[in-house]
Amino acid sequence: MSMFKKLASYIFPFSKKIHSNINGVLEVNWVNGKKVLDSPNANYSFGNLQKVLHFGLEKVYDSTVENILILGMGGGSVIQTLRNEFKYTGNITAVEIDPILIQIAHNEFGVVASPTLEIVLNDAVIYLQQNKQRFDLVIVDLFIDTEVPGGVMQKEFWLDLRNSMSENASVIFNYMNPQGTPSNFKIMLQYLDFEMQEYTYVLDTNSIMILRA
Repeated sequence: MSMFKKLASYIFPFSKKIHSNINGVLEVNWVNGKKVLDSPNANYSFGNLQKVLHFGLEKVYDSTVENILILGMGGGSVIQTLRNEFKYTGNITAVEIDPILIQIAHNEFGVVASPTLEIVLNDAVIYLQQNKQRFDLVIVDLFIDTEVPGGVMQKEFWLDLRNSMSENASVIFNYMNPQGTPSNFKIMLQYLDFEMQEYTYVLDTNSIMILRA
């Protein structure tokens, strides 16, 4: 049936709706031979979002990265990108607040925990507060539909994130804001001694901020 859907999706798309108490109605869609995960107003995994994060990874990833933290796993497309496109074989910790998304990642996209992939069901804010590990790369991809949760924009979140970074670590922060990142947020990051590079309207949708402490 999957092969039939893949071929037929070039003519007309297939869609399966899945309800989440956190993210609302999610859709697993077959479009032009590819399965993607969408929220009501945005791609969550395996569509443009995967390309946006690939763009960010091209800016920071190198062979010295040994430990990666993903805040906001979604359907797990960035894990696939890291493994297949960047040939990363090291440890990944993926934090996801929505148990339905973890189920979708497993059932629809084959993303399962392994000795090198830890999947954590938790709020990213709480996870960082409790975390004792250090990571070489942190990917912040936290959305409820098109909105970044309010806690992500607070100083405490970024202080905890800094404490989770190893020496010379990098952060990829993915956001969607037509007006750009609020100036007071940028000032806060500079006050916390983050170096910033911003790439706006990547693929005409999201923006990427690269941070180094």
